Amino acid sequence: MLRHLSDLSDRPQLLQQDPIFNQLFDVAEFANLSRPEQDSYENSLKYYRDLNNVIDTAREEGREEGRQAGQVDLILRLLTRKLGEIPEPIQGQILTLSGAEFAALEDAVFELQTITDLEAWLRSRP
Repeated sequence: MLRHLSDLSDRPQLLQQDPIFNQLFDVAEFANLSRPEQDSYENSLKYYRDLNNVIDTAREEGREEGRQAGQVDLILRLLTRKLGEIPEPIQGQILTLSGAEFAALEDAVFELQTITDLEAWLRSRP
């Protein structure tokens, strides 16, 4: 088959089922390109992969932001239900907590009994 590979105009139907032969034909097609065509193809492939990586990263960042927004919303609802209406300045302080501080607040929610307790907890954070 390798000896007559250059004579083939299409991939034989029988060999199209096997991924090894498909890979062989892909490599042969690439090798048959001129050097400028190979360079152009490689640049195009690099651009395509870079673009896909950018899109994947943006999706993951969007998911993470959505999760964080959901967590903030949930903690604010829990605090409101337990302590009553949370004043805007305190909500603003909660929104500025780091990830570790926010996780600590999630644990502390069940210990807080009043808005004053929440304010004291927020002041105790560095």
